[in-house]
Amino acid sequence: MRRFTRNESLATVVLSIAMFGCNRDAPSEHVKSGGVAAQASADPNKSVTLHPPGDDPHAKVRSAHAGFVGGPPRDITPTGDLQNERIDGLSWKVPEEWQRAKSTSAMRIAQFMLPGPGGDAELLVFRFPGGGGSIEANIDRWKQQFQQPDGSSTDQHTKVDTTGQEDLHITVVDVEGTYASAMPGETTGTVKPDHRMIAVVVAGSGDPYYLKALGPRKTMDLWAKPLRDAVGTLRTFKDDQKTTDPNAATPRDKPKTK
Repeated sequence: MRRFTRNESLATVVLSIAMFGCNRDAPSEHVKSGGVAAQASADPNKSVTLHPPGDDPHAKVRSAHAGFVGGPPRDITPTGDLQNERIDGLSWKVPEEWQRAKSTSAMRIAQFMLPGPGGDAELLVFRFPGGGGSIEANIDRWKQQFQQPDGSSTDQHTKVDTTGQEDLHITVVDVEGTYASAMPGETTGTVKPDHRMIAVVVAGSGDPYYLKALGPRKTMDLWAKPLRDAVGTLRTFKDDQKTTDPNAATPRDKPKTK
């Protein structure tokens, strides 16, 4: 085996120190959550370092929208026609353009794909045994998933409305900006600039329901009013009402007309 001379060994040490210094000073692919907005404008796929969810009850779900790959932008003109859907004790009427998909998580009781000009958006429905935290805690958590490119407070880009219908109390949270949320148990995520979320808490008897629609702002802008209209049709039903409740038709079935 060849032995290094003293000069060769010294050169190797110097080279190693120089390489270490370069790596140390190189820009990191991970940024703190406070810098998400600035990084997002330069590279929408850059990985970001975020605060882990901690004791968030929604951390039971592996990831709310992780792995969702929507279709390309599509020109969609809503027809106004509706289809009846049932969701674990709830019934509502949604636009016929919405496509119900098979749930990819045991914690999701329903999920829909919403096509649109910005690319597909996704609407997920959850119901957690024992509930999922207070309404205020959920509003704060959803706002924390967004950053603003101009550095302004997300509070300025958030609207919260409450309403009641029959035996339901409904809270609607509408927030937009750069979406950047880590998966439960992880500290990195991928930023999604120019996104909009409309989240709904439906409280009644038993555990509340959580509806969360997220997607490119152009697509969410298209479906914002139809989504609110659909929320206005939410009703509860019992097993013995399934054959008599006109709003409790089989999923995707439309009411028969004479």
